[in-house]
Amino acid sequence: MSIQNCLPQLARQQYVRVRNQKSESARESYRAKLTDLRAQSAANGVLRSGYQELAEWKLAEELFGQLAYSWFEAAIETCKLYEIPLDQNLCKCIETDVRELLIGQYQNSLNHAGSPAGAVKVPLSARNKLSGHLQRCPFPIFNTIQIELEKERVESQRRRRDNMPRSLTPEERNILVALSDHPEQLQLDTLATRASMQEDQAGLLRALESLRIRGFVKFVSLRDGDALTNAANITILPSGLKFVEEAEFSDPARVASSAAIVSNLRGAKRRTAILINILIASPSDVSDERDVATEVIHAWNAAHLENTGIMLNPIRWETHSFPASGDRPQAIVNKQIVDRGDLLVGIFGYRLGTPTGEAQSGTIEEIERFRRTGKHVALYFSTADVPRDIDRDQLKALEVYQRERQADTLYFPFRSPEDLRKLLTQHLPKFVQEVHAKLQLGGELTELKQEIQNIENKSGSELAAIAGMAQDFRKERMSLKANIACQRLAVPGGGDDELYMLQVGVENDGEVDATDFQLDVEIPAHFLDGGGHRLQVPSERSGFALFRINNEDVACQMAHLYPGKKTKDNLIYFNFVIRGLIKFQQPILLQEKVTATVFSGNTSSKTELTIAELTDKAAR
Repeated sequence: MSIQNCLPQLARQQYVRVRNQKSESARESYRAKLTDLRAQSAANGVLRSGYQELAEWKLAEELFGQLAYSWFEAAIETCKLYEIPLDQNLCKCIETDVRELLIGQYQNSLNHAGSPAGAVKVPLSARNKLSGHLQRCPFPIFNTIQIELEKERVESQRRRRDNMPRSLTPEERNILVALSDHPEQLQLDTLATRASMQEDQAGLLRALESLRIRGFVKFVSLRDGDALTNAANITILPSGLKFVEEAEFSDPARVASSAAIVSNLRGAKRRTAILINILIASPSDVSDERDVATEVIHAWNAAHLENTGIMLNPIRWETHSFPASGDRPQAIVNKQIVDRGDLLVGIFGYRLGTPTGEAQSGTIEEIERFRRTGKHVALYFSTADVPRDIDRDQLKALEVYQRERQADTLYFPFRSPEDLRKLLTQHLPKFVQEVHAKLQLGGELTELKQEIQNIENKSGSELAAIAGMAQDFRKERMSLKANIACQRLAVPGGGDDELYMLQVGVENDGEVDATDFQLDVEIPAHFLDGGGHRLQVPSERSGFALFRINNEDVACQMAHLYPGKKTKDNLIYFNFVIRGLIKFQQPILLQEKVTATVFSGNTSSKTELTIAELTDKAAR
């Protein structure tokens, strides 16, 4: 799939524009360089020489690399502009499209070399090297792009995690607990049952997506545009397990009563939260906007419930009212839901609504009921283009009401549901602050705060003990180690230099299956022989080269590493060289260490050998 098709719809046109601009700039630079080269060669009388062919081909290869890099840069710039996360799928899409571009450029040159007249010829040496081998050709620029892409992916994840709310929603916590209790891959329906979310698949998917962004879980996703519509093979990642172990969770296999204790404590927190009911009032023509208001309220809870102890409850007639008789329909709705509200968010599109017998519409009656009791009312009016088939009487009545409110209400206009989302996200904290202040003045929070304090004092020591037991238990069961092997290689031409191949694999010497692991190998950079290794990534340690692989990499692809089993011996391998100068004049450098570290869950295992110890292993 092309980069363009992997991006969200709203970003595709921008990507194409940026890509074309950068590509054309690269071509213009190439044409200018080629013209100058040929003019200089003609002046020197070497225009038809073999030297000229090689020089022109070098320029052509430079162009191919610039085109590939321009596609990569355009994708990264577009993702940053639209705040699109660089996940594994999108990175794979970028890599695939860029490599196909390179292969296509080289193949086209081989097919049409020297034709039409004036076109660049492919030197015989290059033709022999490339013909039939393009699919496996290690293009130098492609390795550079892979390294830069991985940096951007990690930075993208870090930015998203930094911008995420620090606390989890109750739904996200339930999912993590369910996954940590069952480390095997789960399907969506099974997870829904274990997390007690069978009736709320949309909420389950939202929570899963949030956990994926945090780097706590992984899964195979099915999407409709940007929206997650299904998930499969759901697995908790080491960072998710670490969060579970450091929070108030435990392993029920080790502590029988802990799950019940934590559940009761969580329940106590939810019961003692300050609940603010927000009534979403509107006529029937703004259903999308009503959904946006509900989503903004849930997002506030996800970000602030744990820290503030305040929970916002969106109230809508379609979800909170129920059949009843004995009064006007709107009067019944007033008793069931309107009078329970602490804050009203009123949204208008093109209609005012249906008369109730006491007001022009149910929405107006609800608003006026709030205003009479001094409760907070926030009104939003749409300024979007009016459809041709709209009820003109309704539109006129709405315009009259809006003018009336200009005298006593500060309301806000919006042009689209997304515009409304931004406004509500900006205004909601101020609404909550005002409502909370009124509750404090009314003395309604005193008893509640005392109850919360009593629960926190009682539960603190119990939770600390549970978390400690769970952490110890997991450490006992999970254990991976790195196996390092070294082999001496022949040096062409002999001499005092010694060439070695280092090979590192992973072994599970613990008691549980490892479904997610990472191997890091670091070596002092001055011993490394050559560069451009696919698995090499930037090291945080100055003067060291770092190689990294995880169980999802194409060179590994192991969903499970069972107890007593090993990966292949050369999961990571590369050559290193001991120069004669170091061996005879700086032997102290041979005491520098190669470090192999395996990460899995909340555990890590480090193996260190000096360069001298490695050469001894090779000699044995």
